[in-house]
Amino acid sequence: MSHYLDPIAAVEQPRQDLIRYLLTAYPLRDPHLRYGLEEQLKQPGTIWQYPYLEGSQPYQTTKSVSELVKLDVLHPDVAHLFTPAQRPLYKHQEQAVRAVVEQQQNIVVATGTGSGKTECFLIPIMNRLLQEGATSLRSNPGVRVLILYPMNALVNDQVKRLRQLLCQQQQPLIRFGFYTSRTEQTVESRLQMLRSQARLVPASELADPDTVVVFPEPSWGELSLPQLRQKLGIDGILASQVKQVFYRDRYLNGQRANFLAELLQGEGLSANSQVTILTLETSQSPPASELKAELETALIGLKAIEIQPKVTVQPCHQRSHFPHARELEIQGHDQQKYKVIFDRGLDFLEKVENRETYRIKHPTYVAVIRQQ
Repeated sequence: MSHYLDPIAAVEQPRQDLIRYLLTAYPLRDPHLRYGLEEQLKQPGTIWQYPYLEGSQPYQTTKSVSELVKLDVLHPDVAHLFTPAQRPLYKHQEQAVRAVVEQQQNIVVATGTGSGKTECFLIPIMNRLLQEGATSLRSNPGVRVLILYPMNALVNDQVKRLRQLLCQQQQPLIRFGFYTSRTEQTVESRLQMLRSQARLVPASELADPDTVVVFPEPSWGELSLPQLRQKLGIDGILASQVKQVFYRDRYLNGQRANFLAELLQGEGLSANSQVTILTLETSQSPPASELKAELETALIGLKAIEIQPKVTVQPCHQRSHFPHARELEIQGHDQQKYKVIFDRGLDFLEKVENRETYRIKHPTYVAVIRQQ
């Protein structure tokens, strides 16, 4: 395989990315107008030109992230975020990292395009957060870092980079949010924007085989339990043998425990399954033993055959252990893992009185993610 750069092929991907960004950032409702805009953007001279070639010398390289970890310059977990950790940094990147981490200096990095300026500030930022430690980050949640950009386009580009970076965490300690002039101000408006964009953008541009996002809403009407599980995208997850189920919910009560038990019904749940619930313990919350008993009863009563899964309810006093969204993690005996994220927990569901059907109380979203 050739290791030489193909300059013609190298310009094709950025061109396609730019066109995709413009179509997503400025969606058109009329499919004919959208098609016409896309064809116009593809024409040379509209937003792109054929490449001009200019030779330039490579930047001088020095030590890698893993080498800086061995020298105690960086926290060991930094090597898990910036991969491959063995790749040499540019000289100006190492100088910037050492100036901030070792000498506590304020710096200005003035180098060319594509020279890795982002690493010059992201590596010290992540190093500082990781040095603070899991205990401090969980017990004292709050904003630690502000990153300011002069244009929305730069923010959108960096958001993708941060997502890829923080997905490498062994524990989800560091989170981020972003705000631009296009950010919606309320939950309802954000959900409405997501729905409208999801309908306008072709499926080929949104395709992600590992993630499915659905938007339950009252217009779904009354649904049986199998219909509800199918529309939420969780019916196939429980078809195979389930080893572990882990659910976080800050405000779990008996009704939500029953909803959880009903959603978990599947052929894969058995006496060998371990169900663990983490919930916040307050003076108003039900005792853990009561929640455990209700969950066990619901799990057994809703199965065609009786099972006795191992159920554990763990009370917790730290609010920082719970994200805003409720997370359901499912692992099979084949080690395949799934994460189901409920934006507002299970409060969006209600059971129809005197009927074995369910309905959606208010709009929300549910994301089902297959983890590698």
